[in-house]
Amino acid sequence: MAEIDDAELEALREKAATADALAAQLAEQTTATEQAKADVDAATLSVRNALVAANPHIPEDLIQGETIQAIEASLAVANTIHNRLAEAAAAAPKAPIGFVTGGTQRQAAQAPEGIRGIERIRYGLANRSV
Repeated sequence: MAEIDDAELEALREKAATADALAAQLAEQTTATEQAKADVDAATLSVRNALVAANPHIPEDLIQGETIQAIEASLAVANTIHNRLAEAAAAAPKAPIGFVTGGTQRQAAQAPEGIRGIERIRYGLANRSV
């Protein structure tokens, strides 16, 4: 086994100290990056919540995305769909209020004057509307 002199040993110690310092710096940067990502996620959620509150006519599950830009894009699409549906509903014909829709009201046939008894029953059966 080769012996290491003091100069080489000192150089190795300096390299190890430099590596330790770099590792500590990397750990700090990783922590800072994770904190920044958490801050961005919280801000994105706040923006989404504000847009949901400002647009109650849009279902909440249509406003989604991982970034603020994606959330705004999904809101734009949802608003377009909402506007098209509102236009279609406004253009649809409306049934008059107070009138029965569907079939017509039927009046029972009135028996002619002077028919009595079994003749009146025969007339009613022959002219029934249902």
